[in-house]
Amino acid sequence: MELLLHQSGEHIAQRYEILDVLGQGGSGITYRAKDRLTDRQVALKVLKLRQAESWKKIELFEREAQILSQLDHPAIPRYLDYFQVDLPEDRQFYIVQNLAEGTSLADLVHEGWRASEEEAKQIAEQVLEILTYLHSLPSPVIHRDIKPRNLIQQDNQQIVLVDFGAVQVSEYGSETYGSTVVGTYGYMAPEQFRGKATPVTDLYELAGTLLFLLTRRPPTALPEHHFKIDFRDEIEVSTAFANWLEMVLAPMPEDRFESAAEALAVLKGEKAIEDCKSGMVRQPTGSRVKLERKGDGMIIDVPITWLSLDDLIKALLSVVLLVAGSSILWLPFSPEVSAIANHNIAAFIICIFCAFPFVGTGVVFGVDLIFRMRRFHLEINRTDFKLRWSLLGIKYQTSGRTPDIDQVAWIIKRLPWQDTTKVCQIRTGLKTYQFSGDLDNLENEWLIAELQDFLKLAA
Repeated sequence: MELLLHQSGEHIAQRYEILDVLGQGGSGITYRAKDRLTDRQVALKVLKLRQAESWKKIELFEREAQILSQLDHPAIPRYLDYFQVDLPEDRQFYIVQNLAEGTSLADLVHEGWRASEEEAKQIAEQVLEILTYLHSLPSPVIHRDIKPRNLIQQDNQQIVLVDFGAVQVSEYGSETYGSTVVGTYGYMAPEQFRGKATPVTDLYELAGTLLFLLTRRPPTALPEHHFKIDFRDEIEVSTAFANWLEMVLAPMPEDRFESAAEALAVLKGEKAIEDCKSGMVRQPTGSRVKLERKGDGMIIDVPITWLSLDDLIKALLSVVLLVAGSSILWLPFSPEVSAIANHNIAAFIICIFCAFPFVGTGVVFGVDLIFRMRRFHLEINRTDFKLRWSLLGIKYQTSGRTPDIDQVAWIIKRLPWQDTTKVCQIRTGLKTYQFSGDLDNLENEWLIAELQDFLKLAA
């Protein structure tokens, strides 16, 4: 912890009187001060040159002042002044803002408060409105440090966003890159560890903050599976809100909502989460596959394939070939031919060889059609899964443990009666479970994406 630069009662620049400390972090110490010219209390943030670890901190501090001077939003404390004080062997930098009266969400939780779902959603809506403003500026502003400590709840329940010490400006449609990792561990989005940030980075940090409010534990204390926070068993919220949180917490930025405005629209019920254009593959139009997600479970039903005109022609051809082949095979045993065939082995063998192409082709066509009429049913939750298929009244079921699943993919499978077919495959170690149903490529991609998302497996 940094040593305090100023004590209560001390005067700065012959104008500001220090009252007490509001907080301190990596970007400086913030004091409650009294402006002697206006007789109003203000927030006075200070950074000392000699205590700065690098010139990067000075750059961030000056950037904070510059950006704050351009902002105008009721939930962001208004910028008042920026100045420097030169000392014989040092220089101190100051930012002055309106004082945000209230209590930080971090302090509220530490005092024993725990947010309900409705309270968490109300806070999320207010923060998303602030982020929509910041991200919609001509040069979008990315806060990069959304956390409980930087969200102040006032007496009227309004949320104020403070501490723009990690702020960054980007151009529309671009990422910001930096050599310094900026943010607060536990709330940072994965891309921040690589020095990258986009507007949806703020969404991830907001979701981490909401989990802290709902669980009273930082996100790092919650279970994690394949780089994704596994929070569903830790909180009691509606499925809709859990799905919203899961999308905002996607490790890959492209899998989150496209913007704060879109996330806000879904949270308010003005837009369906299924209609959001994210990195998730969507169910193809016309697909008859039924997929239902309820809480910590998922059900996938792949119906019997409808036979096309080509399939009906193939079925008729299969019957004709089987009848023709059977007729040829029967010839040696018919009364008219049996006498001749008994004395002519060559004629009997010829009949068999003539019948084989007809019977073989008919069987191949028939088996292909029959197997395409299978119906698949997959039930999966966090502990186990069951895969069942049925065909012409015959049913078969297999099962496994969900935590053992290490891969979900679609593979190309070679069958005796056709060149290749593509099936969805679940793998648990050395054991595999396959299901399909004559699905096209888009349907397979969609099912795999849904299963990977449910299981939090990397694509």
